[in-house]
Amino acid sequence: MKKTPIVLLFLMLFFSASVFANKIYLDTYLIGANTTSLKYSINDAAALLKQSNVTISDKIDSATNWLLVFHLDAAYINDKTLYEANTKETQSFYIQSKIENRIHKIFISASSEKGLSNGLYYFLQSKLGFKFYHPKETVIPDLSDYRLDTFTETITPRFDKIGFHIHAMHPLEITEALLNENTPNGAEEIRTYIDWLCRNGQNYFEFNLLRSIKLKTWIPYIRPIVDYAHARGIICGADMSFHMIQQRAFQLYKNFPASFRKKDKQISDNITQLMQVNWDVWNVEFATTEFTHKNQDKLHQQQKFLYDNLSKYDVKLTSRKHVVKDENLISNAKSVKTKRTDMDSAYALFVHTVMFYGLQDSSTPVYRNKDFSHLRNLLTESKEYRDTWYFPESAYWITFDNSVPMFLTPYLEARRKDILYCDSLGIDGHLTFSSGWEWNYWLIDWSIARWCWNENIKTEPLQFLKEVIKDTSVLDFVAKANALQTKYIKGQQLIKVMDAQTITDEIGGKLNLEFHPRPEFSYEYIMNKATKEELDFIQRKYVDMLDAFVKVYNHLKSTSNILPEHKIEEEILLGLDITAMRAEHRKNTLSYLLVYRLNKINKTKNPLQQYLDAAKTIREKALELVRQQEQNYRYPVSSLAAEKKSKTVYNFGYLYPVSNLHFWEREELQAKNNRWKFFYQNIWDVLKIIGVKK
Repeated sequence: MKKTPIVLLFLMLFFSASVFANKIYLDTYLIGANTTSLKYSINDAAALLKQSNVTISDKIDSATNWLLVFHLDAAYINDKTLYEANTKETQSFYIQSKIENRIHKIFISASSEKGLSNGLYYFLQSKLGFKFYHPKETVIPDLSDYRLDTFTETITPRFDKIGFHIHAMHPLEITEALLNENTPNGAEEIRTYIDWLCRNGQNYFEFNLLRSIKLKTWIPYIRPIVDYAHARGIICGADMSFHMIQQRAFQLYKNFPASFRKKDKQISDNITQLMQVNWDVWNVEFATTEFTHKNQDKLHQQQKFLYDNLSKYDVKLTSRKHVVKDENLISNAKSVKTKRTDMDSAYALFVHTVMFYGLQDSSTPVYRNKDFSHLRNLLTESKEYRDTWYFPESAYWITFDNSVPMFLTPYLEARRKDILYCDSLGIDGHLTFSSGWEWNYWLIDWSIARWCWNENIKTEPLQFLKEVIKDTSVLDFVAKANALQTKYIKGQQLIKVMDAQTITDEIGGKLNLEFHPRPEFSYEYIMNKATKEELDFIQRKYVDMLDAFVKVYNHLKSTSNILPEHKIEEEILLGLDITAMRAEHRKNTLSYLLVYRLNKINKTKNPLQQYLDAAKTIREKALELVRQQEQNYRYPVSSLAAEKKSKTVYNFGYLYPVSNLHFWEREELQAKNNRWKFFYQNIWDVLKIIGVKK
């Protein structure tokens, strides 16, 4: 047999490998020279493609097998603001993939640069396998031997404006970067988030301004960041207030004795200072707190003054409708709104909902509501005469989900259904109130961002988890765990005892208001005053159901035989496990209260310490899961889960209560010592939160 020469063998291997190497040329000839926004996206895409083993070509040659062509149908209308220019039409794009002369040609056409960017990132994420699931992490596929399909699609967003509000009143991942110009690498962290918004087809970004910022040094810091967002086609909004006292909200004016100057003068001066940054939107809170009305005559005067003085800056003014019904607000006769004014149509409206409840849910036991029918009605009415956005939450930090912690998967279906419902109403915008990404809440944000695009939305909530987890056994387990949470935690309302108590649950008098889901009787009442019938009710509705949920979950876990092989699988499973452990912990602390009270009623001495011992054991095991999960945090644990100075009223990171399972241990100590006042084992600086002290 004749031997193949070594050189020839090498060449054969080389060309054999080269056959499967993809080389792409990015053709921008049809888009013109002044396309700054699109060039950012093209450069970003080129960097991503290089990481996926695709060669970027500076010209078409014999080795080029992918050709990506951009076509700009029409330039932005010059006299339109960025806010006005962003519509469903300008965000949409046409994309076609076909083979011509042995080259796979991908053609993207849109009427704006942002539309072309949306098309480019859609191609990367939906066709090539990149997954932009977290601002700090991306799934990078190996495309060295990838073969493209042929397709022709027109993709449109469901809303004119889609984006995220970072609730910087809370010490979240990028709160300090947004508010403190001395934050190490702060500007880069914000730009990373803006890039994530672009990669997922969003066009709006907003965050809270706090009065703790130092305008003189903060404005030069934030201005280039906002300029960067604009260069990427992102509308930028600033959330502030006329005179809200809660949680250091930025105030356009201060009352005496904090300031001796007239309110109009203070507002004018703040406009001059803040508009050194080219904001597109001011989202202004009108009331002093989210639970109070303002004198309607004075409010109208202030709204008109602000509107008139901001008109030269082309700023879009908005406000929000909180979830509290008007009749449940703390009001007087002059605060009750009786008629529509010219300012109602001048200001856009963001209609807010909270937690994992949806607009069409039959039961929404939050903020003294039976359901959200008043907000559904408002959406329908408001959209007829002003820009109207839906403003739901993807997490609720204080004592509800990620601060406990629990990974509450019913958020997914609530947000998916609400998006479809708002789309059917023709709502103008969708703004997600984001309160942290760890403990898997990145999945909620990412799913919302994707669902806001009209591309074959599926009928199940784990649609996008399937794009980052390929193990079918893990996915099957997560789907079944989600069904259990939906049935028990939301449907059977176990959330009423699984969330932690907040201040208004434990304070006395008129301020003892149900803002979070809570059981029919206070824990103090259960332990010290409940009747036998009431104890039976708590046993049946909560303790027995908690026990059932835990048993079914543990059986599911023991029979699924799953072992996480990747980080995302591990963090999802840890989040589900600790949610089940939270249910078991509450079953034991509640059982202690019931047995304690029954002993008093029956004058017996049935053993009860076993329940607190069991609760402690569960908490200590759960702490081991917390330590494992902390290894998965994308930001330093010292930033997210420790005490620290903050621009907010909270001198710790938002996952600090998780680091020691504060709420779990507090509940054990409350039961053990029969202590139920809000200040017992308290971590909140209540006077700062309500604005009494700085």
